[in-house]
Amino acid sequence: MSKNILLLGSNGYLGSKIKAQLRNEYSVFELNRKEIQALDFNQNKLLFEDITFHSFINTIVEYQDSNIITDIIKSNYLLSFEILYLINKSKEFKIFHFDSFYSKFYSFDRPNSYLLSKKNLVEWSKIYHNKHKEVTTFVLRLEHIIGPKENTKKFNGWVLSKLKNNETIELGPCDHFFDFIHIDDIVKAVILLMDTGKFKNLFNYLDVGSGKSYQLKTFVNNLKSKLGSSSKIIFNKIDNGDSFKNQSSVANSKELIDLGWCPKSDLNEIIDSIL
Repeated sequence: MSKNILLLGSNGYLGSKIKAQLRNEYSVFELNRKEIQALDFNQNKLLFEDITFHSFINTIVEYQDSNIITDIIKSNYLLSFEILYLINKSKEFKIFHFDSFYSKFYSFDRPNSYLLSKKNLVEWSKIYHNKHKEVTTFVLRLEHIIGPKENTKKFNGWVLSKLKNNETIELGPCDHFFDFIHIDDIVKAVILLMDTGKFKNLFNYLDVGSGKSYQLKTFVNNLKSKLGSSSKIIFNKIDNGDSFKNQSSVANSKELIDLGWCPKSDLNEIIDSIL
């Protein structure tokens, strides 16, 4: 009998990739953002009441502030926990939430609602787990995600689109050192953790990255070279008050590697995979 998985955010970039890989071997039940927002949690009625779930995966994320401050709180962690109380769980139940490497650099001097919501997600995940120690909880801290067909509203997709159109690109210093992790390798990590008996009944906060970091400027220049683009790239043109300037982020994914996980780590290989 296939395992039942509840996937939140199946229409998003990460969620759609996870769904594509899971649906051949698992029974995937989906809730997208609009469906969740339409739920009446005051009724306290079970969702999918005849279904017992093996795993719960929440990929919904909101990056931008709205005029209503609670919108980002609801999207990035509150609704997830409300749904957890409205589903039947198996004895082997596993929870997957996702943090961002950016949260390492959160500063109270430079408040950022997205990063704060991610830090809160981690802490509330710990509290939930302490109250429900029969479940296995994973919070996966993702390094800089990269993959094919990224939204042009995201940095990778935006730069790629500009380069393909041979447009001038004005950037900041791009002195960041990022650990580029391919979207397919993130999906493989999730499936690996779903199937392993290790970490049972524990709260697990795991890094998901290649283990190598590259300067963002190097990434942009290599991408331009691979495409043979005639775009003019102007660094140090924009001062966006970037609090991550000269910061380095690199994952320590030993727990995953010990399970046999082997992510792409060569920058040129990663770039080739998205072109």
